[in-house]
Amino acid sequence: MKGRYRTALRAALAGEVKAYGFALVMWSGGTLTSAAKGTVKPIDAVAYVCGALAAMVVVILATFGGPGATWETRPMPRYAFGALHIGSVLIAMLVAWAAGQFARPAAIAFLAAGFAGILTYQLLLGAEIAFSIAEDRSHRPNA
Repeated sequence: MKGRYRTALRAALAGEVKAYGFALVMWSGGTLTSAAKGTVKPIDAVAYVCGALAAMVVVILATFGGPGATWETRPMPRYAFGALHIGSVLIAMLVAWAAGQFARPAAIAFLAAGFAGILTYQLLLGAEIAFSIAEDRSHRPNA
């Protein structure tokens, strides 16, 4: 049962690892911006999400070359440290905070924080994943 559970836990982590970093950046960036700007109005929340969506559009267009591009998920053996996302999350959180601190009015600050935080996270996440790719295709995780 122990080996089976570890296998299941690895599968669960592999499926969630990208989303958890994104969620941390979205939550912390919005929280830090609201701490700097005060009470969040509905327009501020919409602006924050629009900033994050705009960042994703930029990354997708730059990476895939256009909205009509296709992709497939291929197995990519990676070292476990690549799942931590420590650098990408912390730096993106600080970038979102800085963008939200200096922009005015509040809706623009939230737009800037969402955009800057998610753009930074996605770009650094790509680097973290690149560094964590296991070159040896015969690598098998310890059971």
